[in-house]
Amino acid sequence: MQQIAAGIAVATSRYWQTNSGLIRTEDGIVLVDAGVLPSEMRNLATACDGSPIIAGISTHEHWDHLLWSAALGVDVPRYASSDTVDAAIADRA
Repeated sequence: MQQIAAGIAVATSRYWQTNSGLIRTEDGIVLVDAGVLPSEMRNLATACDGSPIIAGISTHEHWDHLLWSAALGVDVPRYASSDTVDAAIADRA
């Protein structure tokens, strides 16, 4: 996990070197692209230091940007552009 600015950290996956971002807000953490491997998602949850993850954002529809884990929270709202949602639905199989 690399701190790149105040309240913003980035982790790079061992799988394809995709990035995940943690943005700390007053209310909790916004997680951008939740990682690929289960261990990476657990590490992201641990990096939140007890702050709740209040939202997840997927930057685009590739499968490695749409993944999620119960370790990150089961009732966390997740967001993406309408084009991303449409493409993910169309390519779900």
